[in-house]
Amino acid sequence: MCRSESKAGDKRKDEAHAHTHDEESLRRRKKVAEDAGRTSTSEKDLLLDVQHWIDGLPPLHLALQPNAKLHAWQAECLSIPGLLQGRTNLVFAAPTSSGKSLVADIVLARRLHECKAKEFCLVILPYVSICGEKEENLRNMFQSFEKGVIGMYGTNGKRFTPQENTGIVVATIEKANSLITQLVEQEQLNMLRCVVVDELHMVSDPERGYVLEIMLTKLLYAKKRDSALTCQLVGMSATLSSISTVSKWLNAQVYETSFRPVKLLHMVKVGNKIYDETGNLLKVIPRLGLNDDDPDDLAYLCREVLEAKGNVLVFCPSKQSCERCASFLAEELVSLQHLDLESRGRIEQEVQELPLVIDEQLDAMLRKGVAYHHAGLSKEERDLVEQLYKANCIRVLCATSTLAAGVNLPARRVIFRQPYVGLPTLHLDAARYRQMSGRAGRTGLDTVGESILLCTNFTTPERLFSLLNEGCTPVDSCLARSRHGVAQSLLEVIASGKVSEPKEVEDFLQSTLYAAIEDRSSIVEECHCALQWLREKQFVAWIKPGQWKPTRLGEAAFAASLSPDAAISLMEELLRSRSALVLTADLHLLYLISPEDEDFHIDWQSLHERIYNLNDDEKQVVNLVGIEWTFLERCTMLGNPLRPNHRMKEQINSCRRLLNAITLKDLINEIPLETAAATARKSKGLLQALQEKAFTRAARIEVFCENLSWGDLAKLVAVIRNRIALGVKADIIALAEIPYVRGFRARVLHNAGIRTPEAIVSLGSTDFIAQKLIEGSQSQDEIVIKREWRAAKMILKGAKELVESKLQRALSLAQDAAASVQEG
Repeated sequence: MCRSESKAGDKRKDEAHAHTHDEESLRRRKKVAEDAGRTSTSEKDLLLDVQHWIDGLPPLHLALQPNAKLHAWQAECLSIPGLLQGRTNLVFAAPTSSGKSLVADIVLARRLHECKAKEFCLVILPYVSICGEKEENLRNMFQSFEKGVIGMYGTNGKRFTPQENTGIVVATIEKANSLITQLVEQEQLNMLRCVVVDELHMVSDPERGYVLEIMLTKLLYAKKRDSALTCQLVGMSATLSSISTVSKWLNAQVYETSFRPVKLLHMVKVGNKIYDETGNLLKVIPRLGLNDDDPDDLAYLCREVLEAKGNVLVFCPSKQSCERCASFLAEELVSLQHLDLESRGRIEQEVQELPLVIDEQLDAMLRKGVAYHHAGLSKEERDLVEQLYKANCIRVLCATSTLAAGVNLPARRVIFRQPYVGLPTLHLDAARYRQMSGRAGRTGLDTVGESILLCTNFTTPERLFSLLNEGCTPVDSCLARSRHGVAQSLLEVIASGKVSEPKEVEDFLQSTLYAAIEDRSSIVEECHCALQWLREKQFVAWIKPGQWKPTRLGEAAFAASLSPDAAISLMEELLRSRSALVLTADLHLLYLISPEDEDFHIDWQSLHERIYNLNDDEKQVVNLVGIEWTFLERCTMLGNPLRPNHRMKEQINSCRRLLNAITLKDLINEIPLETAAATARKSKGLLQALQEKAFTRAARIEVFCENLSWGDLAKLVAVIRNRIALGVKADIIALAEIPYVRGFRARVLHNAGIRTPEAIVSLGSTDFIAQKLIEGSQSQDEIVIKREWRAAKMILKGAKELVESKLQRALSLAQDAAASVQEG
């Protein structure tokens, strides 16, 4: 695809805009300072009073200390004209732990209070773990409001239907994009009152930034075409650079602050000396005797904080180094006896109540107040670690960078063992460092937070000091970097039916972040090239008199949220499979929905064994997907080819997908997660991640097939998708859909004659449920019995909620149908 190479003019244009923004910001701050000088002390106190900003709203249950006040920057930000009234968009940048969320929550409260009928607000976060935490926080915060909070993330959240009692939807980037697309298609965008985007810097993320940019562009373009749309945009980040460019794109006011309520000290440790960020010597660690096992003095650095009743986060570059580090510290720090009896009892109780068998190594560390946290742990284990850390039962936590991007777990001191992520070649950049170091300093508990970078053999002091002082990478558009990014964005809006004429196509592109960075000639040229490519690949057609229309393939790709390249690849694979699909075994369908996941490394010996243990029908699948037995035998003996050619790479990819499919087969046949993980020689967390990815791919294939009128294949994929999400056989799907029911409990209830959520509700009490669950556990242990009684209560509650939700959806659909008849 062609692309303009001239960017000098764009750079000058952006610099000019940034200069203008700086002047405007300076003038505004001067005015605020002048106004502050004319404001009485009582008026200033009023502006810092939280109640002043939420006056007239139902009680807001904010997680604040009694008599807590706003920080001056928060009051100044909320004072931006039109912000609280919903007339002004806002982009603001503030350090981690500075109170960004409170500003967004107050704006959100205003919009939620104004919501009528089926109107709602949308809160977008990048990670499933943060979505869960945010949904719970907002539900508590707005419990006095008439409208509630729901979540759309992970395998949670099907096609959204606006409800009278839904006021806030918490969603990941991908689910939010699907929701916006749905609202655009159904011409219901007027129901959306406010969109809050946390971690707005993700718009430059190479993997997911494209989706965020396109989603926001759809909103901007819709508002440009229809002035009656009043959706307010609020974006925030701790590491957002080029904020002037982003604000210009979103037509938003800007606010920036470097304020932190808890001062953060950035330090570098070289040998046994600790320096501040300017290179001044702060401290020399006494070396009474060199410890070969701890040349970095890690135990000393942790012990200092533990003795002062603080917590420590140790960031490690890999899962293996996390576990080694935590194991070492658990033994080195055991003599401190830093856990009281109450904490020990809490740990014991939480471990016993866990619905699966916890990793033995992790269990032993937890009882010493030390733990590790990484993607290899199961979701339940990660949740357990996070809960115990928040409860101050875990005092030292070794984690990978995924923790910093996920839930908020602050500490007194943050230590970086290595300045890279995964491999020494993947250096920690300024944005990621700021995000991770921002965990240091607990508001209300610490007067200072400390971040220490350890200088080891993998780096130099100069590199670490440079990291402390370098700025974040400027924001960039993923449309420019993606191979067919512009083409995909145009396919989305053409297939949605909202854009068809050449002028409309160009206007849409002018609403992108790409257009805020590039000059007009580049956009026009890119637009022309993208449309021609889409036409050549039969995604769109040129219809006289001068309109672009989607083909059936284009509509299918759009509906399934597939890139054009992914749609072409999937189409070819499905055409091959439909002619010879093995229906006597789940393995063929599982192979089709298995993601191309490079994180799932192939154990060739294990794969060889598992393939030879397949039945005849399943071995037929191996042949049909194109795996060559000679290649498999060679890799089993010699491992991965050192310099694989294109054909070998295809074979490796097919083998990886087959291994994924075999692993998924274990899970949907109700093999316990621990057993399936041991058989696959993979971590429990990796298998759960595989489930989520396979579920997402299955959902896309289902929609893709439906839009191509391949209803038979769509139905088959739909059944396997539900089984993957729940980890069960087809006969207990209805029971496993109940919140709090795991596969083995669903099987116990099914064997007891209970088949549906309605059947559970009809029981009226938990006695029968608890009795069957206890019998199914085959244990008379008092702890197990109490656990199953708690589970029975939650199952009955979940069944009632599920049945009520189904009734509400049916009622809503009936009302919509009646309204359509009346309008007709």
